[in-house]
Amino acid sequence: MSAPATASPRELLLTKKQAAKLTKAELLLKPEFTLAGPGRHAFKGTLRFSVCTEAQCEIKTEEVAWTAVSK
Repeated sequence: MSAPATASPRELLLTKKQAAKLTKAELLLKPEFTLAGPGRHAFKGTLRFSVCTEAQCEIKTEEVAWTAVSK
């Protein structure tokens, strides 16, 4: 994950240990960060994961983005 200059930490590596929820059907990550000031802050990152069947695992990469609003 990369964060705007107004947020800390600037980069964050999350593993399955930090998952708020991890099942065969769902992964929920809740990264912690601090915003330096009010306003809208755009975040982006790369989510790397694997999708596995009994026969094989396929490595996937998805770009993700979201906006946090601080008052």
